[in-house]
Order: sequence, then C-alpha cells, then structure tokens
Amino acid sequence: ERFARELGVPLGQVASIGNSSPDISMFQASGLAIAFRPTDPHVQEAADVVVKGPSLQDVVPFIVDA
Repeated sequence: ERFARELGVPLGQVASIGNSSPDISMFQASGLAIAFRPTDPHVQEAADVVVKGPSLQDVVPFIVDA
C-alpha cells in the first residue's frame, strides 16, 4: 500500500504475488491477487489466480492481460 501510494498507483491497479498465509492481507489490498505455488489452501481461496507452474514467469500473462 505504501509503494502504491508513493507512486500514485490506485490499489485496484496493483498486482500482488504470494504463496503463504501472511500474503492474504496483501491479496485483499490489491486489485489482482496471484497465488504462486501456494503452500496452503486458504491462500488459493484468497487469490484471484492460482499459478502452480515451476516458473515465476508463468504469472506474466495474467499481469500483462490485466
């Protein structure tokens, strides 16, 4: 939230990427929540998109198309 505010980017235009329970609050604050290889089913439920592939590059199409 701080970075978005400093850069003047609305939170609805922010994509967040995480994989564990502490990331859920970040997901709730962002416009697009991506769970990358999530470690917990709650993380999957909180995300807009779940990416289980081996590479972080697998999230790029979701960010570019967003």
